Amino acid sequence: MNREKVVTMLGFAAKAGKIVSGEMGVRVSTKKKKAKLMMVAIDAAASTKEEFSLVAEDNGVPCISILSMKEMGMAIGKSNRSILIVLDEGFAFQICKYMDL
Repeated sequence: MNREKVVTMLGFAAKAGKIVSGEMGVRVSTKKKKAKLMMVAIDAAASTKEEFSLVAEDNGVPCISILSMKEMGMAIGKSNRSILIVLDEGFAFQICKYMDL
């Protein structure tokens, strides 16, 4: 797994407007079938991890957890984020590729 490349790809996706973060935005976009990949921070609250892994599973979205809240926020140019989704299939594919999934 190459964490630096994952962070870089998240930055590119954010600049392209293909990232949604925050609980409400993630929930709405996932239910509208726009999400291609969900990322939950490794240091997110246990309830957040459980809740969003169920949301992802119910909607057929892969859910991964490899970055901290600080790393996720920095990658997309925002403050700490516990949850985000990638809206573009190409970016999602590359992130999974860098994670050896």
